[in-house]
Amino acid sequence: MARNKKRQQTRRHTEDSQAAEVDQQHPLEMLREDHQALQGLLTQFEKGNGRARQKIADEALTMLDIHTQLEEKVVYPAIREATGDDQGIDEAEEAHHAVSSIMKELRKGKTKDTRYAAKMKILTENIQRHIESEEQETFPEAEKADIDWQEVGQETMALRRRLMRKMGGKNGMSLKKAA
Repeated sequence: MARNKKRQQTRRHTEDSQAAEVDQQHPLEMLREDHQALQGLLTQFEKGNGRARQKIADEALTMLDIHTQLEEKVVYPAIREATGDDQGIDEAEEAHHAVSSIMKELRKGKTKDTRYAAKMKILTENIQRHIESEEQETFPEAEKADIDWQEVGQETMALRRRLMRKMGGKNGMSLKKAA
């Protein structure tokens, strides 16, 4: 019995340590990891079939929901305020809007629907362009700006945890670190 208690304490300490490490992760690095995970899922979808494809699509859509909210509610406002780049952030938010429209249609359908794969392809292309723009333009400019990244990171992780609880935590991206 004492051994089990010790294991539980050790596991809790390890989980607390991991959560603290994640809280210290730079928010832009976290978003880059999300991009990589999402690109991996989209590639898996393209190669998959049947039920596996539906599961992958559902996971990708959940990931996109969470990622988009992190950017729009925490990261983009910090970047906009520090850089004054209204046009760049407006364009990023419009890209999110376009992706959101496609996501709504995908959620209404199933992978066996005749146009589902075509919609996923259009979604993937939009996401690829958006990621490229963020990683080559928006993020590098933001990294040069006077932003309290520790505070932004803490806010981002707090929101991520809330969204994960709300959405059931059914996601494999770097969100798995948020638990």
